[in-house]
Amino acid sequence: MGTMPAAVRLSSPAWLAVVGALLLCGCSGAVTPTPSGHQPVRASAAPGEPICTDQWQVTPVSYPAGGSSASSGLGNSSLDSINGIAVVSGHDIWAVGGYDAYTSSGSGDLSGTLAEHWNGHVWSVVPVPDPSGTVNLGGDTLTAVTAFSSVDVWAVGYVGSPYAGLGGSRLELLPINTLIEHWNGSAWSIVPSPDVAASNGEPAWDLLTAISGDSPDDIWAVGTTEWDVGDNGLTPSEPLVEHWNGSLWSIVPAAAPVPPYPSSKLGSAVVFFSGAGAFGDATLMGVTAISPRDAWAVGQYSPIDGTIPSGTLTEHWDGSSWSVITSPDRTLPEPLSNGSTMANDALTAVAATPDGAIWSAGEAAPASDLVLERNRSSWRLSNAPSMTAVPFYENSPPGLLAYPSPLYSVLAPSSKSVWIVGSVILHWDGSSWSSDFTAAGTDFGFLYAAAAVTSGDFWAAGPADFVHHTCGIAATKKRAGP
Repeated sequence: MGTMPAAVRLSSPAWLAVVGALLLCGCSGAVTPTPSGHQPVRASAAPGEPICTDQWQVTPVSYPAGGSSASSGLGNSSLDSINGIAVVSGHDIWAVGGYDAYTSSGSGDLSGTLAEHWNGHVWSVVPVPDPSGTVNLGGDTLTAVTAFSSVDVWAVGYVGSPYAGLGGSRLELLPINTLIEHWNGSAWSIVPSPDVAASNGEPAWDLLTAISGDSPDDIWAVGTTEWDVGDNGLTPSEPLVEHWNGSLWSIVPAAAPVPPYPSSKLGSAVVFFSGAGAFGDATLMGVTAISPRDAWAVGQYSPIDGTIPSGTLTEHWDGSSWSVITSPDRTLPEPLSNGSTMANDALTAVAATPDGAIWSAGEAAPASDLVLERNRSSWRLSNAPSMTAVPFYENSPPGLLAYPSPLYSVLAPSSKSVWIVGSVILHWDGSSWSSDFTAAGTDFGFLYAAAAVTSGDFWAAGPADFVHHTCGIAATKKRAGP
């Protein structure tokens, strides 16, 4: 598709349009970063603690038969990608995503669900069931995973494509449905999940993009519901939030981040929105559950007419309802061609440290990274190393994760060890940031997912590679004083 212009609005209708194009045209997406200050990542230590020296291992991702294997640092198919990772232990790790599953059947390029397991020695593909009618709806994929034990692992995603016809031509408007699967220690199975009902004859497009739980019977999954409102090409969207109580999944109303969408903009189309009402254009892309009365979800929003840039969206669960919490947006270092210094901001991931700090990351378009930190009272822009990144559609995973953000996943195992991955690996050691664009000199391409075993032991992955970071003990810091 070529280079994305700087003024392109990276809102959910934009990424959902990319979904359809990617599923059938073979296009894909990545970010080429130009660091403003390149530093190798170094995990520090407090006085008296061992110093961690980085040790990296990069392993190409192998895809199932019918898909494409990664080569030369890039997946061969735009549908091949690891989108989520979850850790039970150092020898029990799950990775999920999608792969080019149906090309050989003559059905066109359609994604299939993918799950891979690490047993401490090798990654192996584990079969995952696809819902009935998947091929006719346009394929399916998994976007995120969380694990509570070796017999309790959850993955989420979606079934369908807005362009399920041949050659990318929409033959009929089909639904996109949520997809939730569970691993019980011996097999993956589909667990029923609710979808938003059709409105005014238009089926909803429901996609789940992130999952997190503080216990096996208190799990949150978030994403978006999008609507095609007809001839004017508008696709307003609203956040989608679902909850598992130990017995079933149910939709929980999200908070409205913007005033109701102006009906005058819809022309002759009539749309009835669900949940908390008309949102304009809003989606959730990351979630972290801390306790039954404390969970955070992040994403982006904007009026659907694009009159102002999109902004960061953070929502908080207090045990009874979700509410929008004010979060900052980035100012561009120099004006755009229209004179504006407002960035198009979006948050793609969020994580909490054990001592209560919340970290979130994403993009401030046109094509800069964005990192937010929250203490117990407010969000603030972090001083993470800033970079310039030119997004282009090449080598992106299917679905929502085609969103061309420089940063995609946040790990916060401690207040002195926060890792953020995407087109770069960022590390916060409690006092300063460092960055790396290679793993010990090996190009890792792009990373969409990460999960920590310990503060210095984590896995990350994307379309091409699994990247494993561990610590080598080089020395011990001496304590100051007598």
